[in-house]
Amino acid sequence: MKYPRAECLAFIEAHESHPAVAAALEYMDDLIRPSEKAGFLRREFARLRAAGATPKTMLASAMGLFFWAECNGHWEPGLRPFNDRCFDLNLGRALLGTVPAQTRITSSGKTSYVRVRPSHAEALGQNLRVSVGLLCLTSARKILKDSGWYAPDERGRLILEAMKSAPFDRNDEE
Repeated sequence: MKYPRAECLAFIEAHESHPAVAAALEYMDDLIRPSEKAGFLRREFARLRAAGATPKTMLASAMGLFFWAECNGHWEPGLRPFNDRCFDLNLGRALLGTVPAQTRITSSGKTSYVRVRPSHAEALGQNLRVSVGLLCLTSARKILKDSGWYAPDERGRLILEAMKSAPFDRNDEE
């Protein structure tokens, strides 16, 4: 399978006319559209816009994290991936990482990246999860299903079923 972001971008392009995808793309466009609104991430959205990020690539970045979460299902049942502050932080950072971060050269000549405060990335991620999370999760599951991959829960169930036979048969321990 290709890199998840490429898979997600292909999915978005294939379903661009769907009302949910169109609304999500409009939401992403609103984030990077120049505005007079004050916002703690305005500089980051301007950076994304200047570096050539598009609503499609931004949505694909967010969807890619949901794809990753579904493939690496380490979430508690019923919470995956909602209500998780760590996921929100990573979701915000995934969107902001659609294009490389700005670099700064210090007086000593060292190059460093301009970092976004974790609380700001988490707030953005929470906003994204609420706004486009269900679309991203459903789309990631659809991509996984159509590509022939199994979600971790399904693989885990298959392994548990297979372990009921020898040499793992629990009856042997009695």
